This record gives sequence, C-alpha cells and structure tokens, in this order.
Amino acid sequence: MTGIVYYHKKNKKKPINIEHIHEIAEKIAHRGNFKKLSYHDPNSVGIFFLNKGQMNTEVSINNKGFSIIDGYLSNERIKELNSSITNIDLKYLESGYKKHGIAFFKQLIGEFSILIKNSKEIVAVRDQMGFNPLYYMNQPEFLLISSELKIFSHFSGIPRTIEPGQAMIFSETGLELKKYYNFNENTTSINDLDIMKQKLSTTLDRAVQNSIGTNGKVAALLSGGIDSVVICALAQKYIPNLDVYTVVAENSPDLEHAKNFTKMYPEVNHHIFKITIEEMLPIIDDVIYHLETFDAALIRSAIPMYYICSKIGKKADVLLTGEGGDELFGGYDYLKELTSEQFDKEIEEMLKIEHSTGLQRVDRIPYAFGIEARAPWFNKEIVDLSFTFPSEVKLYKTAEGELLEKWIIRESFKKIIPLSVYKRHKAKFSKGVGSQFILRDYFDKKFTDDAFNNQKEIFPGVILKNKEELHYWQVFNQKFGFTEEFIQNMPRTSVFIV
Repeated sequence: MTGIVYYHKKNKKKPINIEHIHEIAEKIAHRGNFKKLSYHDPNSVGIFFLNKGQMNTEVSINNKGFSIIDGYLSNERIKELNSSITNIDLKYLESGYKKHGIAFFKQLIGEFSILIKNSKEIVAVRDQMGFNPLYYMNQPEFLLISSELKIFSHFSGIPRTIEPGQAMIFSETGLELKKYYNFNENTTSINDLDIMKQKLSTTLDRAVQNSIGTNGKVAALLSGGIDSVVICALAQKYIPNLDVYTVVAENSPDLEHAKNFTKMYPEVNHHIFKITIEEMLPIIDDVIYHLETFDAALIRSAIPMYYICSKIGKKADVLLTGEGGDELFGGYDYLKELTSEQFDKEIEEMLKIEHSTGLQRVDRIPYAFGIEARAPWFNKEIVDLSFTFPSEVKLYKTAEGELLEKWIIRESFKKIIPLSVYKRHKAKFSKGVGSQFILRDYFDKKFTDDAFNNQKEIFPGVILKNKEELHYWQVFNQKFGFTEEFIQNMPRTSVFIV
C-alpha cells in the first residue's frame, strides 16, 4: 500500500513551498509506515509513503517523472499480458499505457490506484471497483492529487473523486476524465448451475491466492458471516496457522458461527476481542477522522473494525476481508422486495457507489494502523463473473417459498464451511458484532427530539437520519469543514436501520 500526495503548480513563475507540502503530506503517513520517498522538479512535488507489504514495487523515478501504485496487481495476469515480464515493474505500466492508452488499465487485475507523470502529462487511474482511493483538486493555480480527503482541507477548492474504472489525464490542453471500464459490459449469461458453481469456486480461490502474494504477514477478519468464512476457508489452505480475528460486543450472534469455523479448521489461530460501549465512545472521533464521512451506517461498522485493527497493530501487514459478497450476490433483505429487473439494476447502482461507502471503510480503517486490507470478493474477475449469473441463483426461492440470499455462494462453498454458516441469514457487520443498537440507543439519550429536529437538515437536501448521525456530523464538520457543494455530493448509505 502507498500514501500518495502530489502537487503540481500551473504558474511556473511562482515557487512551490516544498516544506509546506511535506508537512501537510504527513497527515497520511499512516498509509505507508515502511518508507517515505519523494519526487521534485521545478513545477511539482510528490510525497509517497510505502508499506513493507507492498507487493509490486516501490516507485519508478527518472529525470522526466515517476510512476507509483497504491495497492497490488496480480503477477500472473501481468505475465499473461507480457511473457517477458518476470517481476512487476512500474516502468511496464508506463510503456503499457504509452502503447495502448487507457484501454491498457482494463487488462489489470488487482486493487490499485496508479499515478504516472511523464514529460507530457499526469495520469491518475483507479481500479475497476475503486478499492484504492484517489482524489484531485483542479484549481487555476495548481492541481493536487491525494489518497485521502484530509489533505484537501488545507487548500481552497472542492476535491473531486476519481471514479472506479476512470482515468484522469492532465496536460497542457487541460484536464480530462475518461472511463475505461463499466460494470456489466460484454457479459454472456451462464445458465448451467454446475458451471456457475465451478467458475465461482475456482475464480475466488485464484483471487484469494493473488491477494496473499505479498512480502508481509497476511491475516484475515472472521466475522462469522458466510462471506468472510469462505475467504478464511480458502486462505487457510495457503497460509499455515492462519491468524483470524473476530470482534464482538455483548450478546453478539457472530461469535458462535466464528467458533464453528475454527472447530472445522483447528489449525487456524483464532483471536477474539470483545468491545463495550465504554471502549467504543473514545474512538469515535478517530474513526470519523480516518473514515472521512459522517454516514452513520459506515461509522457503526467501522468502530468495531477500528478497535480490532488497533489490537492487531503490527501483527499483520495485510488483512483479508469478506467485503463484496452482499453487493455482488444480493445479501441485503430489502432486495427481496424487488423484481428480477429491479434487483439487477439495484446491484449495479450499489456497486457504483461502493467505493465511497463500504470500500471506503475497508480502505481507511486498516490503513489507520498501517495495515493493508484486501477484498478478494471484489476482484475484477469475480465482479465480471457475478454479472453472468441470473438473479434467481443469487436470491433463490426455496420449495417453501422463502427467498434465500446469496444462494449461489452457499451452494458453491457448502463443503468447506460449517453447516450453521451455510444456513445463516445475512446480518450487517455492526449488527452481527452487536454494536449497532448500542450506539443508536446511547445517542438517542444524548439529544432531545427538538434538538435533533432543529439540526437534522444540515444543508438543503442533506438530512441526517437520526440522533446518532447528528453526533457524527458534528464531529466530521469540526474536523473537516468541507463546503456545502461537497457535502451535497457525498455518497451515503441509502439502506439504513435507524
């Protein structure tokens, strides 16, 4: 993983305050706790924080510019693209882009943000799912690019998001945004159930293998839900004595299912942490600072994740998560009320904003402790494959008339997961942990109804969901103070239990 801060001045006569840029860049030093590298030329400065778990390379720097990646690429896929490549080399990314344009990035498999600067242009690229963040601010005086939003609070202007599957290209002719990948493009439907199960199991197994190829120590989160259990079951095949981590509050339904997994795989090292409301409250400010949102649904799930990452600390460099199964294969209850056509459309709409909701949590929270999270379910090959499956195998209607979510996952991995997990219904991470209503009930007592009603519309059209979110908004606004336009365009979780 890498923290990226890059400042390019457009007024060539005005000098850059290099020390000031370096000072501001330290706000994201947590994204790479192994090494700090920098690039300088008369018109720009780049600061890069690298982690020892970085799988591909460090930074390719020459007298004309540089290339850098935040995240990782699949070595095998790179070798397929060019058999002469034996190691991942960022110079190869430069030559690939030079030869094929932005279509080159569509071929890459992994979780990445890429920044390339050469003598003619600056190219910033996000992976197809948008797992690794990248933002920019384009002002008459400068162009600023960063991995996290907190850098922009020191500059006048509105930060913009480079969207998933998008490239931002800046040259003397101006700034362009170009899409190189769209969900659900050129997919061919599969109707044979055995083929679906075989493809899903082999493709996810390959995605897990690609995710664990790293220089650092790999561990995994084990929530007790089917998505994380499947990832842990696959990972333990390749990592002896795999460390898996579970966090729960009192009366959490997660713990029993997580323990059933470790009974099935006794060689894994299971670490269980219990969190109380007294431990949640002091870390809320830090969670919001790192998460960069006031979205209550995200913060609810981020608090226990932050807590467990603080306990893991330097014991892991890479953390595998189960994020993605719900979004790709229909894990949410409200989807059961939709028609097949509505279901497919909603899945696609969810994925379009996932980079600013669930994936933002998975990126920011582990990074706060120098840990890189990886989500094999969101591997591009799995995403593409999911669009070839009909909705009927995602939400399956049983003989009793019950709609069973993520049925194709259950059937594909039935033999390697506990029976209790196979039968389990979806529970949101915060609900499974047990933290969901503890926080809601606490903040319901903090604010009166009148106080909430008077403050719930923070900007025209931006309405807070409940008293809990009011508290999160107050913390967020105090820490960042982003503009009305920025807040109005922030993606927020639409499905939310108050």
